[in-house]
Order: sequence, then C-alpha cells, then structure tokens
Amino acid sequence: MSMLSRWIGLDRGGSDRPQAFEALEPRQLLSISATVIDTTVRPTEWLLVVRYQSDAAVDLSTIGNGDIRVTASANPGGAPPFSYEQPGTLWMQPIPQQDGSVLAVYRVGANGGAWDYSDNAWYRIRMNPNEVRDTSGSYAPEKIIGQNFLWFTNPKAEITQAVVGGSGWQVTVLYSDDNGIDESSLASGNIEVRKGAFTAIGTFNYKLAVAGGIKAYYTLKIAQVSASWLNNGSYDVWMRSAQVFDTAGYSLPAFKLGTYSYSTSNPGAQLVSQNMTASAWTVTVRYSDDAGINVSSIGNGDIRAKLNSSSFLPSTLVGSPTVDTDGTVLATYQILGSFSAAGGVYDLTMTGTQVYDTAGNSVTGGEFIRKENTARGLPSGTTLSNTRVNANTWDVTVRFTDDVSLLAASIATGSVNVTTTRGFYAMPILVSATQESSGSWTATYRMTTTASSFAPGRYYLRTQNLGVFDNAGHGSPDMELLAFTL
Repeated sequence: MSMLSRWIGLDRGGSDRPQAFEALEPRQLLSISATVIDTTVRPTEWLLVVRYQSDAAVDLSTIGNGDIRVTASANPGGAPPFSYEQPGTLWMQPIPQQDGSVLAVYRVGANGGAWDYSDNAWYRIRMNPNEVRDTSGSYAPEKIIGQNFLWFTNPKAEITQAVVGGSGWQVTVLYSDDNGIDESSLASGNIEVRKGAFTAIGTFNYKLAVAGGIKAYYTLKIAQVSASWLNNGSYDVWMRSAQVFDTAGYSLPAFKLGTYSYSTSNPGAQLVSQNMTASAWTVTVRYSDDAGINVSSIGNGDIRAKLNSSSFLPSTLVGSPTVDTDGTVLATYQILGSFSAAGGVYDLTMTGTQVYDTAGNSVTGGEFIRKENTARGLPSGTTLSNTRVNANTWDVTVRFTDDVSLLAASIATGSVNVTTTRGFYAMPILVSATQESSGSWTATYRMTTTASSFAPGRYYLRTQNLGVFDNAGHGSPDMELLAFTL
C-alpha cells in the first residue's frame, strides 16, 4: 500500500491516517492587507499611495472612490469629533506589481480648498470596511493604515459673503494667519471669477480689521454693463497664486474659494463702437435677448454720459435700429456736449428700463465705458483680416493703437475674446505680435475647436475689458471688433 493511499485512507476508510496528519488544521487564507507606503502633499490636496497585498489575487474591480478616508482630530488619539474628514477619491488607475500586490493612489482635498496654518494636525488614513477584497472574497479590514503630522505656514482665506447680482458681484474674503496678514498685499488682482474660458480679475475696494483677521471687499465684474441672459451659468471664484501674503512672507496658493450660479431674463447690451470729438460722442450698441428685442422700445435717452459725476447728458437715436442675422439689434446714438474740458472724465452709461425684450424684460442700467477727454484716448483695436484656415481653425489679425504708447506685455492671449448669443465664449491664442510704432501693434490670434467644425452661426470678436493697456495705465474697453459668420 502506498503512503499516498494510506494518507487518504482508501483501503481502510481513513482509519489509519498518521497522527500528525490528524492534527493539521484546514489551510486559512491570509487576509488582504492595506498599507500606506508614500504620500505627497500639494497646496490644495494630499496624494496617498496604498499597497494592497494578499496570498490571493487582489480584485482590481473593487478598488475605487471611498476605499479610504482621512481624518484629523484635536482629541488625544484622534478620536471624534473630527476637525477634518474626507473620503479618498481614486487619482489614477490601480497599478499591479510583479509580486502580486497592487498600488492605488488616492486623493483627498484640503480643508476649505487649500491647506493653511489652521490645518496643522495629526492625520490618520483609515481603511473603510467592505471596500477592497481579493478574489477569494476576503476584504481588507477596517483599521488605521497610516498616519502623518502635517504642518503648514500658509495664510487662510475664506469667502464670508457674496452678493451675486448685476454685473458687479460684491465678495468679502476673510484672511487670517498666526503671524498676521501683510495688509499691503491686499489689492486688485487678489481674486478672480471664472466661467469656462471667461476670466475677470477682482477689483479691491477696501479692507477692515475684524476679530480673527482682515476682511477684504472686492468687486467681480461679469459683464460690461449689467448682467444679462448672456451671463447665465455657474461661476467659480478663485484665489490667485502668490497675491496675498502674511507678515512672514508666506503666500496663498491658487485655489477655488467658491462656486455661484447666476440666472436672469434681462436683455443684453454690448458696446460696438464709440468715437468722441470735442462736441459729440457717437456710440453704437448691440442689444440681444433669447426672446427677441422689442425694437420699438429703442429710442432717445437709452444711453447717457456725465462729466465728473455731474448731471447726465442724454442721447439721441441716429437713424433706425437694424436687425442682424442672428436677431441682435444695432442702435447708434449721439450725445452732444463739451468733451474737451481739461481733467474731464466722462462716463458712458446705459439707462435702466428703457430697452425691452418682447417678453417685457428690460436692460438694466450700468457703465459701458469711462473715458478721459478728447486729449487722452484709450487703447483701441481694429480688425485687419480674418481667415478660416480649415473647418476647426480661424485666424484674425488685429491692430491695436494708442495716442501715446502701448504696453507691449499686455498684447497677449487674453487681449481679445469671441462670443455668440448661444453661450459660446472663447479666448483665441496669440500666434504673433509685431510692433509698428510705440503706439501701434499688430497681433494675430487663432481660435480652434475640438469639434470637427465650428457650429454655424454669428460670432463676435471683442477686445477684452482692460485687456490691452497703454503705458499711462489706461485699459481697453470691452468693445466689438468684428461680427462674422462661420
């Protein structure tokens, strides 16, 4: 009888198995294990590398968002309540290793959008139960799989109030730091608002010392005059990198402060052209609305001008409004007055409740442009050529001019934009720029689409508001350069 037959008891019903064999326990599979093997802290996130290992194969399909969570607590031992608790999101596809283990990289976001001095603490990485298993059905057990003490020196910023309405949103940001905020760093350009390719820099208004820090008050302008149906959508307010500092020289990184939605039925009014002489200011405006403009509501007094905050000068409609192929309406006005006063600063504004759409909604009031007298111009642009290179590429060449000299660095991507009344917004890329004289530059821009072709329709090339500057600090107005059809 062979030893094998004796061990499995074929001849005697298993009664003569060796004593040692009877003492053996059934083989137990090792539990799948999870261990943090590396981490990378970035200004707005923390990346965690976890190794999963088992004597059976790791089931890759069970690795995903929520496998782990990261907590921080001021209590001894990290007990709840937690000052921070975030689930890990899978940052990249799991990576199988030659030894059968699997690496998974997870991401957790910073508290409030960016790490700061108030986030200093012990952080514990916890494996969540019933998340990751091997092919035998064994799950990685719930437990702490790693811990790190994170230390930060950056200041803290948070929005405490946002008044979202009209063209100029009012946003209050509270800054704080254990060393104190460098108040001289609070200025225009600290924050910006974004919607797709659209970006507008925030204007600093004033600051106020409060308990817990410094409040800074900003205006974010999402439209030239007042916000309209053209501006509907979701906007992100961002802190801009290396703008606000503490007294030790540490700065805030770029990160999203908050997201806000805007919606209105008001028609839109956009500046097409303006020309000021010593006795007259001639202005063309384009009106648009998804319900259509009530052309009969366009008339005298729709726009007006004032000198140094004095009384308004009314406008007179020149000729009849014209309807463009996309339903937008062009209206030209003339304002008579003396526009050559020394030191004069003139505001061109829209008069509220004058121009209506066919549903009864009116354009609300707001400023088109602020301009000094005729002796001092603003940077302006004219289109020299535009070419559709192929189905998804379009080039345009613009000449920028100024009566003194242009700031070369301001002629860049972001100087012009392209819009439609269908919600399209693009910022063409600068291809080349050539100086013709101190006060004249030509610049070629390229607009592309990832689609097979541009959507057919009417497009408008515009100078970006404050997109091009002269060397005296005057910025270009938001003004139409070209209306074209693709």
